[in-house]
Amino acid sequence: MAEVTVRVGGRSYALACKPGGEGRIAALASAVDEETQRLTATLGPMAEGQLLLAAALNLADRLQRAEAGLEEAAASVEALAALLEAAAGEA
Repeated sequence: MAEVTVRVGGRSYALACKPGGEGRIAALASAVDEETQRLTATLGPMAEGQLLLAAALNLADRLQRAEAGLEEAAASVEALAALLEAAAGEA
């Protein structure tokens, strides 16, 4: 196992990861840290656990919204493909 140290919410954390995964873990931790900074700037200081939970909930919300958007886009593409197929059959 490889190890990477990341900084989130002003604290350092040593994390184990697969060899070669250090960069990805560091990038993900950076995104979490950015979210904690946004929350702290908006809501003010809070306990570490609350800060990390709030950041996780905000990021999970964004992920769910993005996934829903992808599902809507896929449905639109399928509908368009069906229309194109029907139009080609009429030609």
